Amino acid sequence: EGLLERIEENKLDALYLFINETLRDRTEFDRFFQNLCSVLPHNWSIQRVEVGHEFLSMCHRNQQEQEQQEELFPLICGLESLRALIVSDGYIPRKDNGTIDTDSFLTHLPQARNLQFLDVQRLKLHTPEQVDLLASVFECMQDSLEEIRITS
Repeated sequence: EGLLERIEENKLDALYLFINETLRDRTEFDRFFQNLCSVLPHNWSIQRVEVGHEFLSMCHRNQQEQEQQEELFPLICGLESLRALIVSDGYIPRKDNGTIDTDSFLTHLPQARNLQFLDVQRLKLHTPEQVDLLASVFECMQDSLEEIRITS
C-alpha cells in the first residue's frame, strides 16, 4: 500500500516490479495489479521502471480473459518521465519461464518518447513481422534512445 501511495503522490523516481511472497498469492497479485493500473496513469515522477520476468509470468497466469501485460505495457511506456526501462530477472536468476508478450511490448514501446536506456532480457521474436516491428520501433525512437541492450 505504501508503494502505491508514493506512486500516486509522485514521490517515486524508480519503480521495481518484482514478486515477493505476498504477491505470489493470485488474489493479492490481482489486487495489487489493479491498484497499480489505477495510479500509474497519473504519475509524472517515475524515471526508471524495472519489471521482473516472474512478475510478467504472473500476468500470464491471470485467470481473467484479458491479458495483463496488454494492460501493463501501455501504462509503463506512457509515463512521460520514463528514461530507463529494464525487463530482467533481477539480481537473482529465476527458474520460471516468464516471458514478455512480444507483440504487446513492441506495440506500446514507441509511446516511451523520452526513453534513453532500454535493457530487455529474454525477448523472443517468433516471426519476421516481429523482427520488422522491432526495427520500426528502434527507427521511431532513434532520437531519444542512447543505450540499448537486448538478449534473447
